Amino acid sequence: QVDPPSYLKTPPPGGTLPADARAKALENRLLVATGRDPVADKRLLDMPTFREAALAGHETRQAKWRNKSHTAEWLRSLERYAFATLGHIPMHRIQQADVLRVLELFWTTRLETARRVRQRIRAVVAWHRNTATSTTIPPTPASIQRCHRCGRSGPTIGPSTTGTCRRRSRLSKPPEPQR
Repeated sequence: QVDPPSYLKTPPPGGTLPADARAKALENRLLVATGRDPVADKRLLDMPTFREAALAGHETRQAKWRNKSHTAEWLRSLERYAFATLGHIPMHRIQQADVLRVLELFWTTRLETARRVRQRIRAVVAWHRNTATSTTIPPTPASIQRCHRCGRSGPTIGPSTTGTCRRRSRLSKPPEPQR
């Protein structure tokens, strides 16, 4: 009986054994055969919740704000009104109905507070969308707005980058040949 080479017995630092790698590759092939994307599934496992994204976004924005009370109020309003409903939901699963569920509780009694909470939820979604960790996920309905030119729905990035604006599509047509 001959012992296998040492690289087959112990994995390298931070690596896996060849047999484990083959098993994982087979598992990924089965996922692809059923129509799933193993890379996207892995990225979605690392997806932050709304609470985590809000805290990280607040940390990033905090240096830009001059008023300390506004900085504290920004996060406090999300903690008070939004975290109970949205805090545990992963960012890629937040729907427009979830945001409306948060706002309908106090929309009629505290209109200005509801407007600010809605703005802050939108800012968290936009911040998450613009971070490097979220480049592979599609836009959530909570981040969809209407184009200010034509009224079609599109991402919050703006009508010039979405190509959905009718006015933009008319301007981008090639000129007709002269006769």
